[in-house]
Amino acid sequence: MSGSVATGPSVSLPQTSIRLQDRITRGHGTPFEAGVLDAVTAPDGQPFALAHIRDIVVEVPGDQAARLQQFVGRRICLAIVDGKFRAGAV
Repeated sequence: MSGSVATGPSVSLPQTSIRLQDRITRGHGTPFEAGVLDAVTAPDGQPFALAHIRDIVVEVPGDQAARLQQFVGRRICLAIVDGKFRAGAV
């Protein structure tokens, strides 16, 4: 999948899916996830994209899919800082 953002109605998801916002509001763990970005998928008609990191999927804002694609194969950190989504290579 590296090289382009995958789109389509069916997305094969690993067992664990994370919404960073839920981790903040519910107090579970820390509001970030780090690891090697394996792929980015953008399900058709959805306002979010999915960042595949290791064996989890992190829901990210849909408008960030193309930007995240440049990080496929690199170690990244996804976080919510001061209420805003942030992503960058580590």
